[in-house]
Amino acid sequence: MKKSRRENMEDMEIKHHIFPRVEWKLDHIDRDGFILDIGGGGEGVIGKLMGEKVIAIDFKKEELLEAAEGPLNIIMDARELKFLDESFQTVTAFFLLCISRESPNR
Repeated sequence: MKKSRRENMEDMEIKHHIFPRVEWKLDHIDRDGFILDIGGGGEGVIGKLMGEKVIAIDFKKEELLEAAEGPLNIIMDARELKFLDESFQTVTAFFLLCISRESPNR
């Protein structure tokens, strides 16, 4: 049976200790409106904790298939967001900047 991306990452963490455990305090996140989680596929930290309020976007469909269920999981490039201004109360991008690919055009 093929392992999920999460299981592979957990195995890598256990065997090689390459990812330190991180604790996030989330009490500052406003839960009254929608939350945009950029790079919200795969682990989708915010989606797993606050799923009913989270709109997750990710560049890869495969990542969104592993994301927590929320109102919407959308394939979208974070460099070209297609939402109206003030659509979200909060925007998160956990771990996005460490994995974003470079673009020669930007």
